[in-house]
Amino acid sequence: MPKLPENLNPIRLVGKVLRDGLQSVEGALRDIDSVVADIDREVSPERSAPPVPEDKISDEETLRYQLDLILDDLQHLETEHLPAQGRIAGKVCDCIAKAARDLRRHTRETVPIAARQGRDTTLYSQVAAWAQEMVRIGTADMVASGQFDEEYPRQAGVASVLRKAFEQLAAEVRPKGFRETCAECGAAEDLREWLKRKKAEGG
Repeated sequence: MPKLPENLNPIRLVGKVLRDGLQSVEGALRDIDSVVADIDREVSPERSAPPVPEDKISDEETLRYQLDLILDDLQHLETEHLPAQGRIAGKVCDCIAKAARDLRRHTRETVPIAARQGRDTTLYSQVAAWAQEMVRIGTADMVASGQFDEEYPRQAGVASVLRKAFEQLAAEVRPKGFRETCAECGAAEDLREWLKRKKAEGG
């Protein structure tokens, strides 16, 4: 049998095809890897970008927020629910107990926040205990019984005293240079000075 030329040898031809195919596959894999890397950078830029530091609220800012909540709770009890003897339009409701529950929760929440700053937490605990008593005597059943009708206005006076004490606490944790706008005259004044003025006026 005559010998085939080298360029027509089937074994060599198959080997060449396999080598060429392998090179093509390797090149395609490199192209795929490059495309995947480009897509990954576009879809997930945070993997290559430096992490952004979290903007966390400070304990002092949290305390100011809590004091605002407590002042609102006391204001509602002082000027609305207790003077109205737990009634809306003359009808019995559990508004005293509801407002007192909010006050109890907010003062208890504030104890560890104030403690982390080395502040005295006695007043918060005392007000939480007072709020618990308002919850007890402020339910709809207790209001309907009429046995606390004279007590509710007296407790409104207690709420007033507590509100003023918490206004002083709020003044102490306001940011430096804080200016409060007076609702009566529209002028801006320091809240601490406003409290002193109100105290001098007997308010």
